[in-house]
Formats: sequence, structure tokens, C-alpha cells
Amino acid sequence: MRVEIRGSGVVCALGNNKNDALRAMREKRIRRRSETIVVQDEQDVWEYYAVPEEGSIEERFRNIINRSIEEAVLDAGLTEAELEETTLLIGTTSADIPIKEQHFREQIREGETQPLLNNIRFGNVAQEIARRHGIRKKAVLIHTACTSSANAILYGVRMITAGEAKRVL
Repeated sequence: MRVEIRGSGVVCALGNNKNDALRAMREKRIRRRSETIVVQDEQDVWEYYAVPEEGSIEERFRNIINRSIEEAVLDAGLTEAELEETTLLIGTTSADIPIKEQHFREQIREGETQPLLNNIRFGNVAQEIARRHGIRKKAVLIHTACTSSANAILYGVRMITAGEAKRVL
């Protein structure tokens, strides 16, 4: 059986879609953010690359994934009927890390001396996003650090070749 990639979508610090990201790389234009952090009473400025996005960290996370899916669906030319029969695999490197970091910082600001990194309603995000895009089949969030997207692609290939999925996004 042959498995092909028909479309893709990218939202990253370089741009809000594939064309913007490619243009930013060609023009050597990269957006950086800086944030002041305090570690053991020492203040430091931390510079990092991030997607410029408004709203809470949870809203930003969902918006980035939704825009990536919309671009991939458009790029692949999928119809609504095809989407209904599609399995959704979301491979994300950071997933809930920024959400938990924000929660941790809020607890510190509120005076908590031993903040807890408890679950922040993250378990059903793949199903929630699948419903938004009309996807009726399985939806899974794959979070294996730097290998997340590669593992999502490999899992999708295995699902298709095993007959467990007709199409994977």
C-alpha cells in the first residue's frame, strides 16, 4: 500500500502559514520575544522565538493548531465529506508546557511557595478540535517532545496501512 502526504499546514515563530515562514527564512526575518524571569531571586531577561498571538496561553495554543489544520485541509483540497472520514493526529512539541508554565508563574505571583503543576483541562483538546473541523473519526494528541510530529506521521502511516484509517490529518 502506498501512503502519500497531500497537504500540510505550518504556524510557527517564522509565520502564520508556510508561505510566510519561507519568506521569513529567505529574508532572515525572525520574530523574538523577551520576558523577564526570576530564578532564585535573580532577575534575567529570556529571549525566545514564539508565535505572535493574542489571548490566553490556552486560546493561543488552540488558535495555532486550528490555523495549522485549516491550512493543511485547504492545501490537501479535502471536502467536508472527506473530513468526516478523517482521523486527526496532532503532533506538538510543546503542547501544554506553556500553559503549565503560565499557571506556575500565576501561582508564584499569588504568593504560593510550593506551586503545583496540576492538570489544566488538556485531555480532550484533540477531540474538541476534531469536532470544530467536522472530523468524526479518532482524534489523538501526540506529545513526545521533539519527535511529536514525526511520531504522528509514522502513527498515521501505520493506521492507514493496517486499514484502521482511510485518511489521516
